[in-house]
Amino acid sequence: MGKFKDIECQNNIIKKWLLEKGYIKGKGAQGQEGLVKTYSLSQNLYTLWVTISLADKEVYVYKDLCCGGYEGSKDYILSVSDLATLDNFINRMDEIFEDWI
Repeated sequence: MGKFKDIECQNNIIKKWLLEKGYIKGKGAQGQEGLVKTYSLSQNLYTLWVTISLADKEVYVYKDLCCGGYEGSKDYILSVSDLATLDNFINRMDEIFEDWI
């Protein structure tokens, strides 16, 4: 029971941090529910959609081209250790962005 409470508490800390970074609760480019933020990249040639579902422990990334198509999408699984501390979560998100950008 204590371990579940610790994970729930850490998820709340991560959620608060994401909201401070401009993520909003909603649906991503492909309808996934979670905390969503878009990033304009490569001089606005494409938009990177990032949807983070702490409940499902998944990060969904979708690259939307300005011409209306898409270049690709990928799902990343968050491990318990990724969610153990805010620092671990930030490091994992850095790895995901490096993989895509």
